[in-house]
Amino acid sequence: EQPTPLSAEAAMSTRQMLVAVLHLAKPCITANPRWKVLVAHLVASVGFTVLDNWVMIQFSYIKRDYNSALQKKDQEEFYNCMGAFVKILAQIIFIAGVQSYTTGHLSLQWKQILSNRYLRRYFGSNRGGPVFYTLQLGTPGLQVDNPDQRMTQDISNFVDRTVNLAFAVMDSVMS
Repeated sequence: EQPTPLSAEAAMSTRQMLVAVLHLAKPCITANPRWKVLVAHLVASVGFTVLDNWVMIQFSYIKRDYNSALQKKDQEEFYNCMGAFVKILAQIIFIAGVQSYTTGHLSLQWKQILSNRYLRRYFGSNRGGPVFYTLQLGTPGLQVDNPDQRMTQDISNFVDRTVNLAFAVMDSVMS
């Protein structure tokens, strides 16, 4: 069965979403003097995702050989597969740990940059003064509880979901 192409509306909304995500990701690179570290973490995260998929393919071959050895009752092949299983299990654990670290560090840096940027705008001066005072004094009856905390939570949720979605899509494309 052939996959159906995206409709024009879906393609447009996908394009708009990617543009919005890239717009929010741009400060990570342009405003950060440590942008090379962020790019290195991104490349490392992608590389470890690719490596993880390759190791899982190797793991499937070991499982195949293991099952064949059990069916044939080949003791030597069984022990060889068990040794290979232990080695690949160690590789999977190492790759998962390093991948988790690099992806987490990338997310943390992106959250810090976006939080600093938006909090600076919020507390910084605008045409009518800081947004904080405009919210407090400008609208009678408006009660905003901890807007700075809400902004950082929204940024954290956005970054976590974007990173998870990006790596889930990449992982499913490679599988």
